[in-house]
Amino acid sequence: MPMFFSSDVCRAVGIDMATLKNWIKRGVILMSDQDRERYGIEGPSQERLATGSGRSHLFTLRRVIQTALVAELTRLGVPPGKAGMLALKFTDVGKGGAAYEGEPLTIKRFPGQLFQAGLTVLVAYSDKDTGTVINVDHETPFFEVLASGSAAIIVNVNEVCRRTCAALDVDYPV
Repeated sequence: MPMFFSSDVCRAVGIDMATLKNWIKRGVILMSDQDRERYGIEGPSQERLATGSGRSHLFTLRRVIQTALVAELTRLGVPPGKAGMLALKFTDVGKGGAAYEGEPLTIKRFPGQLFQAGLTVLVAYSDKDTGTVINVDHETPFFEVLASGSAAIIVNVNEVCRRTCAALDVDYPV
C-alpha cells in the first residue's frame, strides 16, 4: 500500500502545511493511533508517523483523498469540520443495498471507491449538516441531487480523485 508524506499531501491537494496540521489537530482528518494519542483525536485509520523523520506523517491514499475532498469543499465555502464529516461519507462509508432473505446483497459502492459507472458525486446540503454520495449519469433526474435539501454544493469526486492521483503519480484503485 503506497504511503505519502505530509508535504506530498499538501502539494497534491493544494493546501499549506499549517492548514494540514490544523485539520489534524482539530480532528477534521482521520489519523493513526499514534496521532490520535498525540493530538487527542478519535477515530481509526491506517496512517502512521514516518519512522525516523521527526514529526512527518505518512498518509494512505484514502486519507489523501479525504484531505483533497475537505480542501475542495472548504474552497467552496463549507466549514472544515463539516467538510471533514462529508468527505468521510466517500472515504469511509460505502453504499449498501437491500435484499430479500435468501437473495445476495448487492453492494453498490465500497468505502473509498468510485461508482462503477457514471460519476460519483458528493452533495453537501447548505441548509443541513448532512450530505450524501450519489451516482449520477445521463439518466439521473436532477431532483435526486437535491432530494434532501433546498440548495447544495456538488463535488465531482471522480475529478478530485483523478487530479489528486495525477499529482501523486499513482493510479486510483477501481
